[in-house]
Amino acid sequence: MVVEVVSPSTRHLDLDIKSPEYARVGIPEYWLVDEEQRMFVQHWLEGASYQKADFTEGRVVSRALQGFWLETSWLWQDPRPSEWDLVQQILASKG
Repeated sequence: MVVEVVSPSTRHLDLDIKSPEYARVGIPEYWLVDEEQRMFVQHWLEGASYQKADFTEGRVVSRALQGFWLETSWLWQDPRPSEWDLVQQILASKG
């Protein structure tokens, strides 16, 4: 799994160039965090290409890492929650 944070200087590279390369080498899932547009994009490999879903809110559940998820609101909070608090929430949801 790969997570990319899109920046203005790497926007074209992150959005247009890397996706086919990730598919070619078989990365099963990658996430893009676009802070400028407050968008979260989940890509998952089906066959030789990616399907995708865009999120501006809600929970994103990983298809590659069983039990891992992310609440998109965490990304836009100021200040952001601590990593430790987030890990505890994810682990607590496993039951």
